[in-house]
Amino acid sequence: MRPLSVVFVSLALILTFLSITTNYWFENVQDQYNSGLFFKCSLRNNSSLEKFCQKISYIHSRGLAISGLICLLITLLILIFSWFKLRNLFINYIIILFLLITSILLILTFIFYPKEKTNLTLSHSSYLICIAIILTFLSTILTIFDALCIS
Repeated sequence: MRPLSVVFVSLALILTFLSITTNYWFENVQDQYNSGLFFKCSLRNNSSLEKFCQKISYIHSRGLAISGLICLLITLLILIFSWFKLRNLFINYIIILFLLITSILLILTFIFYPKEKTNLTLSHSSYLICIAIILTFLSTILTIFDALCIS
C-alpha cells in the first residue's frame, strides 16, 4: 500500500502546484474574466483580444494553499524515507497527521477563496485542487490501513 500512497501524494503535489500557479480558479465566459490566487485577468476592452491582468491580494487563500503544498512535500519525503528505511507505527501516525492537515488546508483554501462576482463558474484550477484533496484523502485511508497491518 505504501507505493500507491507515494503515487497518490506525488500526483496531489503536482496537481496542487499546478492549481496554485494557474489563474483559472473561477471564470466568466461572457465577460472574458478569470481569476487565480495571484492574478485576475479580463479583456482590456470588448473588441480587443489583449488580456489585462492585475495582481490581487488573496492572502488567506494563497497562504493556506502554499502551506498545504509544503505539507504535501513533507509528507512525500517522509513516505519515501519510511518506504526505504524504517517502517513503524509512529511514522505512519505522523504521515496520517500530515495528510489530514494537508486536506484541511486545501479545503480551507477552496472555501476562503473570495468570489467577487456572482456569475462565476469553476474552472480547471479549482478542479485540480479538488482532485488533489481527494487524492490526499485516499492516501490517508491507505496509510491508515497500512498502520492497521503493522500493529
